[in-house]
Amino acid sequence: MSVTPKTVGRQIRSFLGLTLALTLGGCASGDSIIAPKPPATFSPQQEAHLLKTVLDALEKGGIPGAVVGIWAPDQGTWVEAFGQANLAEHQSMTVDHKFRIGSITKTATATIVLQLAGDGVIDLDQNIETYDKKYDLKIPNAKEITIHQLLNHTSGLFSYTDDPALEAVSYANLLLYWTPQELIKYAVSHRDTAPPGKEFHYSNTGYALLGLIIEEETKHRLDEEVDRRIIQKLGLKHTSFPTLPNTTEPHANGYMSNADLLRLSFNLRGNKTAELVDVTAFNPSWAWAAGAMISSVNDLKIYAKALGTGSLVGKKMQAEQMKMIPVAPGSDMKYGLGLAEYKGWLGHRGEVPGYDVSMYYSPELDATFVVALNRIPNSVQSDALLLSLAKIVYPKKF
Repeated sequence: MSVTPKTVGRQIRSFLGLTLALTLGGCASGDSIIAPKPPATFSPQQEAHLLKTVLDALEKGGIPGAVVGIWAPDQGTWVEAFGQANLAEHQSMTVDHKFRIGSITKTATATIVLQLAGDGVIDLDQNIETYDKKYDLKIPNAKEITIHQLLNHTSGLFSYTDDPALEAVSYANLLLYWTPQELIKYAVSHRDTAPPGKEFHYSNTGYALLGLIIEEETKHRLDEEVDRRIIQKLGLKHTSFPTLPNTTEPHANGYMSNADLLRLSFNLRGNKTAELVDVTAFNPSWAWAAGAMISSVNDLKIYAKALGTGSLVGKKMQAEQMKMIPVAPGSDMKYGLGLAEYKGWLGHRGEVPGYDVSMYYSPELDATFVVALNRIPNSVQSDALLLSLAKIVYPKKF
């Protein structure tokens, strides 16, 4: 059938007549058409307070740039980029820039372990002796340490990142490649921090071992499993588990002060200055299952909610994950199986050379906060800045 102006006119009149009939019919039966409620928006005063808080923090910490995302359905949405992503090229930060997310990677490693447990492939209460022998790790008390204890940092295993010699070598050459076995053996050369199951002690060693367990049980590389089970499943377009030092565009460059880099690498000959050094090129093997991933603030918003609602692991395993213990006696900060909790907010902080990122989601409020900074060490800390912003949006909750 050919389409003419007369035909189009008849179609429009027919459509308008049908719409009018439906509208009048609904009204005649006592119903009314309700317009959708407009999304909540922050007041100018709230936005001004949020803006000042971020700008003050960047100035205080000497941080080149940041991306902040706040999604609070009952209050408003605020996603903003600040400062510089690349100092040498004078490139402004945008909300799409990617950051290394450090220990937020632990949430992905834990998620896969919980998926394997949910499928009956592993038992969270089984000991690690089989894996210790498989990889010739020579962990003295492997019979007493369980997978559950690796997940919630109660294994007592010394963290390889606390070894001063390893830290110095790593910071002296950020491009060095490490195997998980090498990192674990550094840790095993130290005495345990506590008997298994007795107290919380944050240990990257436990997560390196969890990465090996995943590879042994799935027969695939860890980065492949993260991509298939999490990144693709959630449709995260700017998230990856890199195995090489360089990152793809658009990415925020990471920075450290020259003084911090020399101090951490035990370089006693260098001239320690406040000048910022670009440490973007970083071999992720040093962090691996404990901290290798890259993501963007908008992707982390999706991921934080998936973690907070348990959509990736199912109800049974989420219940296991949510068995929280205080990170210190009397602390409001608690830790479950690869997931931290603070006053009802669920998430994690991550930092590697040049980057400091935090994400937290509130199941009660369906609200998500993400803060990404491109300098570490800094005096601000992403989780503290996130909390300051949350107090502005939800003062009664804190």
